Amino acid sequence: MFIEFENSIREILISPEFKVELLRKAGQLASLTSEGVEPNLTQIDFSKIDFTIEPCPKNIDSDLACNVCFVLAKILKSSLAIEIKPIELQALILALYAGTTFELSLGGDGYINAKRTSQFFKILLNKLLKQKPAAENIIDQLFSIQKLKASKSDDVQKLLAIYQQSGATNQVQARELRLVLLAAFAKVELDVNNYLNQVAGSENLPWYFKRFLEDSGKLQQEIAESFVIQDEFVDDKRAAPSWLLPALEVVCRYRYVELITLKTRRPELLVVLLIEALHAFYKFYNQPNCRALKAGTCNYSNLYWLIEVLKKLVTRDVIIT
Repeated sequence: MFIEFENSIREILISPEFKVELLRKAGQLASLTSEGVEPNLTQIDFSKIDFTIEPCPKNIDSDLACNVCFVLAKILKSSLAIEIKPIELQALILALYAGTTFELSLGGDGYINAKRTSQFFKILLNKLLKQKPAAENIIDQLFSIQKLKASKSDDVQKLLAIYQQSGATNQVQARELRLVLLAAFAKVELDVNNYLNQVAGSENLPWYFKRFLEDSGKLQQEIAESFVIQDEFVDDKRAAPSWLLPALEVVCRYRYVELITLKTRRPELLVVLLIEALHAFYKFYNQPNCRALKAGTCNYSNLYWLIEVLKKLVTRDVIIT
């Protein structure tokens, strides 16, 4: 979600139209070059402007807030002696935004607020469905024994000793241990003895993830037998099961954290999100009437494809099936 909004803003900043309107606002159109760009603007690399995006407070009817107008106003003033107020830059950006994944609005004091549209979920999920897996998943790629050795958690040290002693000789056990190790390192509430003693339940994470694949597969089969499954996730305004939105939220955050993880090398954050997604699924799945599939109550094709995305993330980043 953050990345998609950031890309939308950057596309505007680097566009010739934005630079022309910027100069028009600054009253400097007279000296435009034949390429349509004022020479002094070339001193600024608009593609690398370092602005921030953060979640909106709960009392604001938007998802994200961006401070790009403050940052750009400061750069224009200090580098080029061009004085444009953040609120004026705000209006320029909103006028040039032509995307369909967010609804932009004027935030207080020059912030740009963004609210996701139903198109956002459609585009994101279809992109994830078509995404080919990497040769090596991120969790395996960034797993660091040295970082875990510094942990003061008894559970982490206990699991790490087992991993170093036997994990390397058994690929399946090694991946299971990495999953439980990262969850313990991230301070997820679980009793690691449930995994070590092979006790079935949500605190035995390898069992929990494999059980999810079985249960979600059964639900998909029931949906496919009862309804026509469309080729992809579609825009639909009908009501959805209570777990659908929380699960969508997890998928949105997962994409963002996945990209950040490559920089920060914190794969444990991905494990935490996947656990959260499974909790959301089972909150719905364990209800007595969850599989009482009633036509017209929701788009079951969308439900089918959301489950497919979650299964894909689990099989790609967590376990060997």
